[in-house]
Amino acid sequence: MSYLLSEADRYTMDALLEEVQAHLRTLSAEIAKLTAKADRLDAVLDVCDRADFEATRWADPFPVPPWVGEVRNAALEGRDLTGLAKAAARGLELRRDVWNQIMANRRELDLQINLAAAHEANAEAQT
Repeated sequence: MSYLLSEADRYTMDALLEEVQAHLRTLSAEIAKLTAKADRLDAVLDVCDRADFEATRWADPFPVPPWVGEVRNAALEGRDLTGLAKAAARGLELRRDVWNQIMANRRELDLQINLAAAHEANAEAQT
């Protein structure tokens, strides 16, 4: 009887593992998108820095084009996505820790199922 209950627990664990794997894949994709967006914003900030440098590098500097400040401010506001990407990466690491714990629990459960089956087989063989 306990063997059947453990087998049911194992199927429940399999369903939970599938759900966690799907969630990890989704998080990984979101982190990749956020990282790509942060890289593009870094490129925009580089263009702004270059335009700023080109305007001010002379002894008699030119005025910095007005678009530089506006674009830089917009990019810096969007750059906060990097913080989100880092937070998502930390969340992913925590979920991987949970995943590893689930896998360890599953291995323990499989071991208990095998021991229970061996014990039942031994008890039947003795009778």
